[in-house]
Amino acid sequence: MPEQLDPEQIQDYLGKLAGSAASPSRSSFKHTVYGLRFYFKLIGLGNRSVALPSIRANHKLPTVLSKEECKQLFKIPSLLRHRLALCFIYSTGLRVSEFSNLKIGDVDFDRMMVHVRDGKGRKDRYVPLSKLISPGLKKYLFAEQPQKYLFEGMKPGMQYSTRGIQWVMRESVTKSGIKKEYICVHTLRHSYATHLLEDGIDIVTIKVYRAKFVSALRKLVKLEKINDQGKRFIDALFKKEWVVYAKPPFQNSKGVMEYIGRYSHKVAISNHRILNITDTEVSFSYKDYRTEGKKKVMTLPGEEFLRRFTLHILPKAFVKIRHFGIFSSRTVNQLHATKCIMLGQPVTKREKPAKKNWKLICKEKLNYDPDQCPCCKKGRMVTKEFIEKPKRGPPAISGWNNLQVTN
Repeated sequence: MPEQLDPEQIQDYLGKLAGSAASPSRSSFKHTVYGLRFYFKLIGLGNRSVALPSIRANHKLPTVLSKEECKQLFKIPSLLRHRLALCFIYSTGLRVSEFSNLKIGDVDFDRMMVHVRDGKGRKDRYVPLSKLISPGLKKYLFAEQPQKYLFEGMKPGMQYSTRGIQWVMRESVTKSGIKKEYICVHTLRHSYATHLLEDGIDIVTIKVYRAKFVSALRKLVKLEKINDQGKRFIDALFKKEWVVYAKPPFQNSKGVMEYIGRYSHKVAISNHRILNITDTEVSFSYKDYRTEGKKKVMTLPGEEFLRRFTLHILPKAFVKIRHFGIFSSRTVNQLHATKCIMLGQPVTKREKPAKKNWKLICKEKLNYDPDQCPCCKKGRMVTKEFIEKPKRGPPAISGWNNLQVTN
């Protein structure tokens, strides 16, 4: 019995068990240690605690089927119910238990949505219903006439067992000749997510469907926080194809200001992007975000370039952000006082930044020295004379006072 052994003997036994090639899995080894602990507590020897050695868990990548292998797999089942079950699990990314619990009323053909109830973590969610599988599903419902569950077993009104769909998956994999290992029903879920990624859909879009947003709106409807007009708007959301554009969040406030600054303090196109101008065409560089932001060159006819450029010219009575609201010059002093109060500093008069000489700005911003000789690039130019700035208005006419106008 274990209580008759010394602690060293127990540790030696566990060490040999963990190192043996014929030992069971690591999780089974952990349960052996937990069983010994419980046994000692049961017989009143709780002070004889058994230490569990630190065991690193294996992190294995799941098996993923290619699109061609999925097509090959779905052709194998001879029964419509078996073939449709595998296609349905793949097209919705469901777990096998979620598939088994689906009822007929959980499929909404009008909204093209599937209501998954009591999923992982006891949470409900909506997943989209594929347009390709919808006709086959309607044909199946008309032919089989299930009573309660979407896919029923041998007895009417009884859900399709998880072991039954697992058997269908095993038989189909064996007959298809696919040589990959560890293929199960859950492999279809991994393949579904992987194929979405390969098609260019980001992680956020895969995890958060439009139904998650709409389900939150429906909760507001139940709380009577949305009127009748809003209810009709919610129903129309499901009839539209959504284009989800998600970007990684900004790391800090500086990143936010840099992003906003591109739109509030810049023109439609910078001068350095314009590469060549001819009598009929304009060539400029741009970033193609469909190819991970690679720089490319585009050439447009002059009329088309001007048309695109004029789209960025503000209409009458519109001003840029930097000249309006909190960015306007009249609110600078007020913002300075607010900043001092928020930082717990005494409110002082805002000091205007010193104006820089235009030559210094050219050196810092344009890497250009105005005093350098443009010919030899070595000598320094010296200012000899300043030309007075011309006065506004037309030039003076001699003899203006003596000018006479006759009819």
